[in-house]
Amino acid sequence: MPTVSEDGSGGLVLTFSMLNAASRGTATMSTQHSSDLGATDAWDAAGNETLVPEGPGTGIVVGVVSFDVTENGGLNDVVATIPGSEGSGGKLFGRLTATMGLP
Repeated sequence: MPTVSEDGSGGLVLTFSMLNAASRGTATMSTQHSSDLGATDAWDAAGNETLVPEGPGTGIVVGVVSFDVTENGGLNDVVATIPGSEGSGGKLFGRLTATMGLP
């Protein structure tokens, strides 16, 4: 489960750990965001779903989401920041999804 906070610009910050690429096999993780819990702004709409980078690095931008990924043993510690401009009416929701690929 991610911890959630807000950055100084009104962005949504999700902080979580995930297995690193060598340990997780074909599984992938994505961040998703919506301004209305998916009612009319779908979680998986183009631009609302972003694949979490596999390797370490800071300031990695994928779509609109900025990632800082740090190796921590067999885990990657991830900080994902979704800009506040992605929300509407002062509301921005985020979640993580995991998908297991076929071997």
